[in-house]
Amino acid sequence: MLRQTRSNLFMFCLLIVFLFNGTDTSAASTIKVIGGANQKSQLKGESPKGGIAKFGKITIQILKGNKPVKGEKVYFDCKKPRNVSCQIGSNTTYVGKTNSKGIAKTPSFRVYYGSGKMSINVSAKGAKSVSIPFTVAKKAPPPKALAGSKMTIVSGNNQTKARERTGASKTTFAYFKPLVVKVTNKGKPVNRARITFKCKSPRGMACQFKEVVFTNKKGIASSTGRTYYADGKATITAAYGKSKVQFNLVTGKQAQLASPASLGNLKCDKAVRKLKSKKVLGVARTLVRNDCSIMYRKKWLKGKGKTNRNICVPAWNRLRKTKMLKTTKVLITNKCPIIYSQGWRKLKKINLAKPPKIKMAKLPMTIAGVMNKPVCIRAAKGQYVVVEKNQKVVNANRRKCGSWETFIIRKDSIYNTAWKTYLSCQPNGRLEGNRKRVGSWEKIRVIPQKGRTFAFRCMAHGKKYLVAEGAGGKNMNANRPKVGSWERFRIEPKRR
Repeated sequence: MLRQTRSNLFMFCLLIVFLFNGTDTSAASTIKVIGGANQKSQLKGESPKGGIAKFGKITIQILKGNKPVKGEKVYFDCKKPRNVSCQIGSNTTYVGKTNSKGIAKTPSFRVYYGSGKMSINVSAKGAKSVSIPFTVAKKAPPPKALAGSKMTIVSGNNQTKARERTGASKTTFAYFKPLVVKVTNKGKPVNRARITFKCKSPRGMACQFKEVVFTNKKGIASSTGRTYYADGKATITAAYGKSKVQFNLVTGKQAQLASPASLGNLKCDKAVRKLKSKKVLGVARTLVRNDCSIMYRKKWLKGKGKTNRNICVPAWNRLRKTKMLKTTKVLITNKCPIIYSQGWRKLKKINLAKPPKIKMAKLPMTIAGVMNKPVCIRAAKGQYVVVEKNQKVVNANRRKCGSWETFIIRKDSIYNTAWKTYLSCQPNGRLEGNRKRVGSWEKIRVIPQKGRTFAFRCMAHGKKYLVAEGAGGKNMNANRPKVGSWERFRIEPKRR
């Protein structure tokens, strides 16, 4: 009897264990797509080349059984063709966390450099990955030009400008007035006509103009731009269908309008700012425009000048009362560009004392000229590349080149002298600056580009190019398949 009772008790325990193990108390997590699936967007715009397709947010929910999972990391990875760029936020991969309801969202994302069917792969720990499809439609072809249309130049042709230094940038730019054209068809203006502007410049000169513009209701369109790095003649061709016109722009020699020393001198900028703060810049202009003889008597200039007591004496007294005579002297004796660019005075009419010669550092033209030397790397907008203090973030947002912005470019790597580390290309497209040794991820090659610029190519992870987002002022990444304006950099020798 006792044995039978023990046997029944043993069988009862086995049944309980079987039922307990048979019940799935730790069911696997599942990923449920709530929103953002099967989106379709068309490539639009002119920049970058080919346009951008913009998409909305993607929303998913992670459930364990029927209960939401809180605080789970979710990985959103964009799956696309090799030559296409996809950005979720600022990178190809986005990492999110689920909230109390188990929901995670991505920021809006964009695709450029290609079209077709693509997908975003969503994965989380302990859950089967899910693929969310989306479609990038090809860019609509531009409207055909109306047959028989004619284009004429309204203004902006045959301009001559000198290069001037602006702000903290050491590069000198020549800014031209807008190039204006008018499109007509049978005597009537053509609205929304797509005009393309193409610039042809001599070797060593860089030319930037708005490439695509549209006419207004009056049939008028304009393009603005600048030239830099060198002097010479640039030709800009505006085209609408078979109709074309040419603009001839000349970047004059700096020595004809102002000395090179003044263009690279911070004294001029400080003097202009001081005079503006005291609201006497117009008074200094009056003194210069009227060629007042008192400037020659005080030996600011060589010559005699003109005597006009009704204008010169009040202007001089006003500058003396505001204690701005010394600042005005700096403006005039240093031949600051504002005097000539704004038409205060023509250099041919005065004989200015020659300033001391200052040797300007020459930019290296070849790869050999930038190797194994302390250099500064500048993005398209002029900001310097910097490795931040945490060494994980690399930006292109510095106005000056200090120790954090100093690099040594070697055969297959880029070395930061401040942190004694190498730049590293990450698999997710990020660029970091915290590696102590050179491995496959740290191999970066320098490739010469047009206009004294260079591109940097990672030799790992699909051989992508380094990019300064927004052409400068933002972070650096290593996720571009092609070289555009954002992927071109200028290398300058480090000045001591």
